[in-house]
Amino acid sequence: MFHTRSILIEDINFIVSRIIRLNSKLGNLRREQHEDRRSLPKDKTSAIRCTKCEGYGHENYQCLNWNAKYMTLQELQDYIVYLKGVKRSVRKKLEVKQAQQAQRERENAERTLKEMLEKARQVENLEREQRKKSLIEIKENELREKKKKE
Repeated sequence: MFHTRSILIEDINFIVSRIIRLNSKLGNLRREQHEDRRSLPKDKTSAIRCTKCEGYGHENYQCLNWNAKYMTLQELQDYIVYLKGVKRSVRKKLEVKQAQQAQRERENAERTLKEMLEKARQVENLEREQRKKSLIEIKENELREKKKKE
């Protein structure tokens, strides 16, 4: 359970970093396409991000770049298709990891069962040997007693 959760967290962190990289690339492309966008700050120190010009440090209603355009419908649809693909690949990775984990657990259980059976056989062999030794000792004692009586 914990292993699966850590895999999901890793995949989510990967997706988030990928989205951030794609958004910054998209913002850079938009800045390069429009002269007025080149003057926008490129630092990413602020967590607040404008959805209009892809800049940092302000929100879309505070945007000073009047020529900036919002994401087009086609760009948004492409982005959604990309995110669905990422979701599918994350699901596949998770299924593969779960199958591998289940296989390892089965192998460990089989190994443990074999070890337990081997130990049980060893215990049985030791018990047989001890019984044989005790029977031999009993017979030897009986023979000694008979010799003493004679």
